[in-house]
Amino acid sequence: MVLGHEGAGRISAPGEGVTGFAVGEAVTVHPAMYCGDCGDCLAGRTNLCPQVTYYGSAAHRPHTHGAFASRKAVPAGQLRRLPAGVTTRQAAVAEPLAVAIHAVGRAGSLAGKDVLVNGAGPIGALLVRAARRPPCRRRQRRRQ
Repeated sequence: MVLGHEGAGRISAPGEGVTGFAVGEAVTVHPAMYCGDCGDCLAGRTNLCPQVTYYGSAAHRPHTHGAFASRKAVPAGQLRRLPAGVTTRQAAVAEPLAVAIHAVGRAGSLAGKDVLVNGAGPIGALLVRAARRPPCRRRQRRRQ
């Protein structure tokens, strides 16, 4: 089984019928694949889909091969263009970083609290970093 939930790269050749992506364009890959037909999917809660699987996952049979490969065919709907200035190396951690930031945000203020991170994979390592970061201050709009 090929591992790797996280992936980013460049388009080598768009598949048949795929439009909107150019050869050489830098993208990252959303690693989740869901059914699209269940109640949760139809309500926009695809993360709760009972059939959801991820690249590099052994949760279902057949196992879902991951992105730790030199080439991988990916449905166009799972691709996200990279903004200017973001490298494919940086983009490869976009999804686990989003998970870490979301978790810290859900936890509320961590100031003065002990935090246990169970696991030192990409998400665990990024969670440690996100938990240590001071909370963002939202810019206050000046009242006119």
